Amino acid sequence: MRILSLAMAGVALGAGLFAAPARAFTLQPHSAVYEVRLLRASQSSRIEDARGVVRIDWRETCQSWAVSQRFQLVMVLADGNTTESKTEFRSVESKDARRYSFESTTERDGRQVESWKGEVERAGPDAQATAIYSAPPGEKLTLPGGTMLPMQQMAALLALAEKGGGQIDMAYFDGPRPLDSPFTTHNVVSDKRRLLAEATKGATTAPFDHPWWPMRLAFFERGSQAAEPGFEIGAEILDNGIARLLQFDYGDFAIEAIAVAGELAERPHC
Repeated sequence: MRILSLAMAGVALGAGLFAAPARAFTLQPHSAVYEVRLLRASQSSRIEDARGVVRIDWRETCQSWAVSQRFQLVMVLADGNTTESKTEFRSVESKDARRYSFESTTERDGRQVESWKGEVERAGPDAQATAIYSAPPGEKLTLPGGTMLPMQQMAALLALAEKGGGQIDMAYFDGPRPLDSPFTTHNVVSDKRRLLAEATKGATTAPFDHPWWPMRLAFFERGSQAAEPGFEIGAEILDNGIARLLQFDYGDFAIEAIAVAGELAERPHC
């Protein structure tokens, strides 16, 4: 199960987008806590309820962004049993999108079921590259030119929002699931920035007291010819890159992460 891909996710908008430093938005280092709950579940999913918590931290240095994400989810199944999953994800991404390292582990009911670790280095923000994994050792993955990294994608989505929104397809890589990566994403960004007063869920105090845009991202596994995506993310993203609401749709069930607490983090003195 992919829980959070918004650091979050990307496309080849062209190198010019990232070459120009001037832009109307500024990504904000922060910590945020989200309450997770079940939105819907079909009978075939065998899921009766789901509850959990997500913590996201963005830390900024003069050269890079460090992102960490901790996710815990408890599902109640139709037979009365429960299953608990825990995922920890960490990444460091250079601001020029040329270097990226990641580490992700998932436990289910106390047993580790996934572990991914690796790094990417490329000549430019839209250059072809190879992701080299140390866990599992020896795994390699070619990333076509134009593949976006998480913070790079967030900047691209906000740039599209500032230009009036629209639809765009993107290639995206964050590290886990190399057999399915890089994902192709179809992204829809609203043409209207919503005011804080229009928010109906989640915290509205700092750092969430900003205007926001509704976004919808559909993720297709590498090589997929399917008409429907593997999963979708609906999001309300503030003009500083912070998510105030995330919805994850896996087809036969969907969960929602609502911001309940957060704080700003210090910026570096460069």
